[in-house]
Amino acid sequence: VCDEANNSKKSGCDDWFIPSKDELDAIRTSTVVPSNWFYNSIWTSSEDTNNTAYHWLLSGSLTTTYKGNNMNCVLIRSF
Repeated sequence: VCDEANNSKKSGCDDWFIPSKDELDAIRTSTVVPSNWFYNSIWTSSEDTNNTAYHWLLSGSLTTTYKGNNMNCVLIRSF
């Protein structure tokens, strides 16, 4: 996931990043979020431990899981 953000050139821009848990929460609660953003969960760039990171669940809960798990992510440019 991090490689995708670091190497993305979507729309001709190369400054994409994965939002932190706080940035993603602000997006989630203050804007109309596309319905396909929160299938089950979305990674954030916020780490909990060396082996776990935070992700938002479809239910609106913030939790942590092993970084090796396969989940969705969103890339943003500015916040």
